[in-house]
Amino acid sequence: MPPLFATEVTGWKTVRVATALVAAAAEVLHHARAKVVVLGSASSRHVPDGFDQVQAEDQFLRALSWCADALKGSGTLVAIEPLNRRESNFINSVAEGVLFAQRINRPEIRMLADFYHMDEENEPLDTLRAYGPWLAHIHLADTGRRNPGSGSYDYDRFMGLLKEIGYLGAMSSECQLENPEPEMRSSLEFLWPYWRP
Repeated sequence: MPPLFATEVTGWKTVRVATALVAAAAEVLHHARAKVVVLGSASSRHVPDGFDQVQAEDQFLRALSWCADALKGSGTLVAIEPLNRRESNFINSVAEGVLFAQRINRPEIRMLADFYHMDEENEPLDTLRAYGPWLAHIHLADTGRRNPGSGSYDYDRFMGLLKEIGYLGAMSSECQLENPEPEMRSSLEFLWPYWRP
């Protein structure tokens, strides 16, 4: 996705190109039968030094509105992914992202909770309980952004909260791997008991 804040998004030509790109992406997502698309690119969401924060927020809300319009009735949701401050200077917590989702107030716009970014930002795990209805996707990792079960993240609490709120959406591991097949097999074995009836 091109940077949202590189310049002011104004003028009918710029808006027309941007909305056409969003519409084309929505068409591909429809044909792929995608349920969730993640809006998490650090480079596309970085607010440049000196760029007005209010204007950045307005542009982001406008982009979310374009996405919601393009996805209306498709069954596909946009999940805003908060990133830690070392990777992005815009939307660094689930709580902050929910404020934008609430402001746009469209059913197509929801949130992603990423265990790694939550840990990096010291975001309380109780955030999952507070904003459970907004969650559409979960990213899993562990200490050092390694595979789930390889570190010291409090998975008992994290997964317990997801069960408590009745989360039934998708989860995916977003982590660094050295030996993908055995490490992901190990993570699957680690995670399976949390969901076994």
